[in-house]
Amino acid sequence: MVDRNGRLFSTYRAWAEYLRDHGYVALMVDSLTSRNIRKVCGQGSNAASPSQVRPYDAYGALTYLESQRFVNPDRVALMGWSHGGGTVLYTIAPATGARPPPAITRAEFKAAIAVYPGWCRSTTKGGSWRPIVPLLALLGAANDWPPAPPCVEFLDGVKRRGGAVENVVYPDARHGFDMLSTEVRVLENV
Repeated sequence: MVDRNGRLFSTYRAWAEYLRDHGYVALMVDSLTSRNIRKVCGQGSNAASPSQVRPYDAYGALTYLESQRFVNPDRVALMGWSHGGGTVLYTIAPATGARPPPAITRAEFKAAIAVYPGWCRSTTKGGSWRPIVPLLALLGAANDWPPAPPCVEFLDGVKRRGGAVENVVYPDARHGFDMLSTEVRVLENV
């Protein structure tokens, strides 16, 4: 999310500006830098687990936003890309242990957006998973990690079971399709 100088990557800055320009408050949560994590994929990279650690960061952000006078706590959405998109899926799961008790927070996320999310398949979520809030998933058909077909199959199953899910698949789009001025890179053995 941030470069080596601590600056927000241009794509995330552009998303924050887009959301701001459309009347939203954007809080960008960096789960990695404070934990001295430089990579989220590969061996030894689960210190910021999308299922165990990062949902707490998401609910911490929600609790913080609820305390701000300029934020309507009944209209807070959660958005994440790739590893963060997988975090979105774990955060909006019915059984997440990260959800604060009602005595701490009075609101829940009202919607979620997962952009080319990791861990988007039935083998990681189970056959009964349904989001607790409406979910929009944005996927690239040519994504090699995470590949879109298992995610589409999983989300279609969630919809058949009554889950509030919409998935949009962009033809020929690869991982990072929304990145500004980024060359296509193929990652081997991922």
